[in-house]
Amino acid sequence: MTRLQIKERLIALVVEQLQAQLSGLEEGRQRAKADAKEHVNEYGSMYDNAKETANALQAGFLRQMQMIEEVLLTMRGLPVKICDTVETGCVIVAGGDAYFVSTGLIEKPLEVSGVKYTCVNITAPIIHRLRNVRGSKVTVF
Repeated sequence: MTRLQIKERLIALVVEQLQAQLSGLEEGRQRAKADAKEHVNEYGSMYDNAKETANALQAGFLRQMQMIEEVLLTMRGLPVKICDTVETGCVIVAGGDAYFVSTGLIEKPLEVSGVKYTCVNITAPIIHRLRNVRGSKVTVF
């Protein structure tokens, strides 16, 4: 597999994972919405903690979904190119470790052609350290 094909595959895998996360969040939001609608205030109190909790949970799901949608837009718009500097969309191989600079929202490494790539955000401390390493110890593409 060429370097560009590896990047294409990594982007596709990240998009797939983020879409799965969005689906799970939407399911949770729908459950919270249903809980809020179904809850009946048994005591006639103006303070309905169960309903407020369900509404707050629903709002939290929405915030998470909006954040993931923004990252998805970025990932879908990433140009598939060979990078010569550390930037979003680059791959960094250092020693036995491989990183895809994309998002920190992917928990497990993504495997492409037998290599496991850890997805990290451009602001991750490891990326800062790798920017300062020179020579043959680090490959960026």
